[in-house]
Amino acid sequence: MADYLWLRNKKMKEEDIQVNNEVKATSVGELAEELQAMRFAFAVLFTQLSPDVKNGILFQLNEAQPDAAKRLGGFLSQFKDIN
Repeated sequence: MADYLWLRNKKMKEEDIQVNNEVKATSVGELAEELQAMRFAFAVLFTQLSPDVKNGILFQLNEAQPDAAKRLGGFLSQFKDIN
């Protein structure tokens, strides 16, 4: 329990977390593959949420101005009944 409390109270900084955040893409096709992989990762995580949270996320995405957010909402809505 003490480890959890220490971790919860620790203020993380960007340099504390070492992440390779580089996308090596030399073509539009490779970038499209990266985007598709991210969408499916979102879908996997989305299926783990409660129905209320799923509906809230879909509502926010569908109300957003960018068309890309609405398209992501449409994509994720296909997974809203999967638990």
